[in-house]
Amino acid sequence: MILGVVCLAAFSALFLVRASAKPVPPATAFVTSPAPMAFTPAPMIQDFSEGSVGHLANQLRDLADLHKKSLLTGAEYEAKKAQLLEKPLRSNDLKSELEFVSGLQKQGVITSDEFQTIKKKVLQIGK
Repeated sequence: MILGVVCLAAFSALFLVRASAKPVPPATAFVTSPAPMAFTPAPMIQDFSEGSVGHLANQLRDLADLHKKSLLTGAEYEAKKAQLLEKPLRSNDLKSELEFVSGLQKQGVITSDEFQTIKKKVLQIGK
């Protein structure tokens, strides 16, 4: 019985302490959203038909992939790439096509000289 009285007194004291305590406001958190990232979409080439810059770019990319996988020797790769670069080229959108081909150069798919060759064809200047 004494144990029951002690327990009742302890619970009563705990209740009184909680009831008299001031409520604690929820923590204020400052949530900031990340700054918007600058997004520059890749140039969009619409034409992938035979003779277009898009078609040539796809062929060059596929050829580089085959060479990287060791399915083509260095000589085979260079010979086929030279053959592709000799073909006439039709251009529709100078800006996006040159940016697209520049990306191929940055990826190591074509050399600087090959980029210049394609650029002249796109611009229809020189040989």
